[in-house]
Amino acid sequence: MSRILSKGISVGLQPISTLEQNVTLLDTLGVLKVRDQIVHGHIILRFSPLKFKIVQPYIDLIVGAQGSLLTSKFTDILQENERSRENVYFAKTWSYGYSAGVRIKVMTHFFLDLRYARVTYGDLESIDDLKIEENGVVTYTTSDWKAPPGYLRLGVSFSY
Repeated sequence: MSRILSKGISVGLQPISTLEQNVTLLDTLGVLKVRDQIVHGHIILRFSPLKFKIVQPYIDLIVGAQGSLLTSKFTDILQENERSRENVYFAKTWSYGYSAGVRIKVMTHFFLDLRYARVTYGDLESIDDLKIEENGVVTYTTSDWKAPPGYLRLGVSFSY
């Protein structure tokens, strides 16, 4: 875009919890794995006055969506192959915010990234009381998701 502005996307998946249980589905003994996770996709506009230096402070504007996802996977124990996969629950909402941080270049296109972000979300439900019944039925309840208003993150980023 320019020497100080750049754009990008952020796509993430954050596992919250995983349950596994031996069950019999359609006369097949197997393992049912159920995973609760938060997913997001954001478009980012980044202002970085030292974009081509080793140490790069920045400010981001963030716009996108956040979701709560519950998936299940059934694997046949005897044949050790996946028999079915399904999305049990999915809910989504909008999100927007900003972040400020610093990237340190460790090699071409790879950076250590420390940032603080404040993101506002719409209404979203989180998964509670997740259980797998003996017959393989997945039960759960939902409640209002209370996201923290801000977070500090240390990670690795890729930029091209």
